[in-house]
Amino acid sequence: MPYMPRSFLSVLAVLALSFALTGMTCGPVDPSPCELDRLGCVDPEPNGDFYLASCPAEMSGPLEVEVGTGESSFSAFQQGAGPVVHTGPQGGQHVFMGVRVTNANVAVSPLLKLRFYLGQGEGCVAPAAGATEIPTCAVTLGQRELVLGSTGFELHLNAAGEVEESGLVVFVSVPSSALASLVAVTVEDQCRRTGAGFQAWTVN
Repeated sequence: MPYMPRSFLSVLAVLALSFALTGMTCGPVDPSPCELDRLGCVDPEPNGDFYLASCPAEMSGPLEVEVGTGESSFSAFQQGAGPVVHTGPQGGQHVFMGVRVTNANVAVSPLLKLRFYLGQGEGCVAPAAGATEIPTCAVTLGQRELVLGSTGFELHLNAAGEVEESGLVVFVSVPSSALASLVAVTVEDQCRRTGAGFQAWTVN
């Protein structure tokens, strides 16, 4: 083996240690759920009174609401399907929720109040069409309430002018495949119109 000065060997040792430490600390890191959430897990609330003092006559009747999922775009649920439960880098579980409101009037009511709910167990059955109250499930897996439409939290509209939201993280407990499950969202506008969307969920 050829002779190598001690100083050269020291440099090699430092470089080897540097490469080892780099390999330990600079690998790919999964993003946290709140880095993927459309709002960064901030739940905006109305600044002042949410409801309008008066509304035009056409702002009556229920809101037409559909609950869905999707990380970057709204996706309606197939029959019996529910959101995919993801496990975050810290071991917690979350789902991506979405909603479509086909008859919102954002020119009159620029704010919408949303509540997402996931539950299981006794009483967790999707109600009849037209219901606006979420059933009381024996087990609440997760829920989230927020108001969209203010500056920095603008509502997203699709090409047809309908409100269509996605990428909203809801943290959940691990669901059981043995229990009846429900995914729901309620929506209210500033003229007190309400609507809800429900999905009976068979957990795989």
